[in-house]
Amino acid sequence: MVAALIVLSAAGCSSQAPSSNPQDEDHFAGTNPQIIGRHIYACDDGAKITVDFLVDGLTIEMRSSTGGKPARLTAPGQGLRYIGDRITADATGGQMTINRQGYAAQACRRI
Repeated sequence: MVAALIVLSAAGCSSQAPSSNPQDEDHFAGTNPQIIGRHIYACDDGAKITVDFLVDGLTIEMRSSTGGKPARLTAPGQGLRYIGDRITADATGGQMTINRQGYAAQACRRI
């Protein structure tokens, strides 16, 4: 039983493996030339957020570990707030604060 849990948790940690879902294909590092980096954040509410940084340096794509369509956010300049459709994100150092319309702010730290 313990060995099965270890195998399952190790399988869930691989962010480099291609997805069986073609819609997710562009969101794995190495499969989309627009992605230049990836950070994973753990949030105070227990959520994990994956953030892909795109080649223009001003655009990110965020998605939660629970799945769903990634949200694309763009900043008007370096170091400024990322803005998307009913969502904003402020990233400073290893911290990110995500604000979604109608929800409390989500504080996250890079892991």
